[in-house]
Amino acid sequence: MKKILIITFLVSSISLKAQEIIKPLKVNIEFLVDKYGNAKTTYAMKMTASQWDNFKRSMGNNQSLLKRTMERAMPAYFLSDFEYKEVAMDRSYQLSFNAYGVCKPGADGRWHAELGEKNPDITKLSDNSYMIISEMSSGGGLIQANQKVIFPDEASDIKMDKDAFGKALFSFNMSGASGSGKMMMYGGIGLIVLGLFFGWKNSRSA
Repeated sequence: MKKILIITFLVSSISLKAQEIIKPLKVNIEFLVDKYGNAKTTYAMKMTASQWDNFKRSMGNNQSLLKRTMERAMPAYFLSDFEYKEVAMDRSYQLSFNAYGVCKPGADGRWHAELGEKNPDITKLSDNSYMIISEMSSGGGLIQANQKVIFPDEASDIKMDKDAFGKALFSFNMSGASGSGKMMMYGGIGLIVLGLFFGWKNSRSA
């Protein structure tokens, strides 16, 4: 996988204004990886009243647009079983889907999950789960993405490593998995955010 971290999916569909942002806008993403390298992905977000109104006017009332935007942001991978839930009273929503090929077997016999960035802020939560925290600016506001990656029980000897370009990756052994399994390469935090942002802008213009 080229870049496992997806993250700040659809944040830019909310029209952020600098004067409205006191704290970073937080996005929580979880990747639950299975022994074949696929992942159940969950994206959750809670908003302020103005952010929620903007989101509902732009994308939140069109679940097909949410799905298409995600597929356009990740054109090389197969995504399925989209499920959208929201709690209007709490101004929050959750989007979940299956992503096929989150990790891939390498020539060295180990499985790899590339993060696509150098020196990310990674915290080990347990033997098979990690938290990656990223921050970026978008629309005049600050966004904090909290990404949790949970590897399956079959994964062992999980290590942080670097690719040929010095970018961080996870490498690990995977027992009981087929080496011919497909691998999904996430497009990287910045590229995903920009792609979704411009897709949202184009939809509004249309």
